[in-house]
Amino acid sequence: MGNAIKYSYSAKRIWVKVQIQDNSILTHVIDEGQGIPENELPNVFKAYKTTSSKPTDDEKSTGLGLAIVKKIVEAHQGSISVKSTAGIGSEFTFTLPIKL
Repeated sequence: MGNAIKYSYSAKRIWVKVQIQDNSILTHVIDEGQGIPENELPNVFKAYKTTSSKPTDDEKSTGLGLAIVKKIVEAHQGSISVKSTAGIGSEFTFTLPIKL
C-alpha cells in the first residue's frame, strides 16, 4: 500500500482485493500510478535497486521496501509477484498460506 500511494498522483485510485484461494489468502494491491518499465521489473524485489519511476511527493526511496516485503512473504511460505505497465499502473500480488 505504501508504494502504491508513494508512486501515484493524488487523483489516482488504489484498490486492495483480498480473497481466499485454495489454502491461501491472495492479496492484490492495484494502482493507477506511474507503473514500472518492463525492463526494470526483474529488479523490483532486489535490495537497493530502484526504478526510473519517481515518488510523486518528494519522498525518498532506498530500494529496500519490496526486498524486505519479499523476504517476509517467503519466510511465511508465501509468494509475491508484480505486473506493471509504464504510464498505466501496477499490480502487486502476494499469497500467504492459511494454516489451521
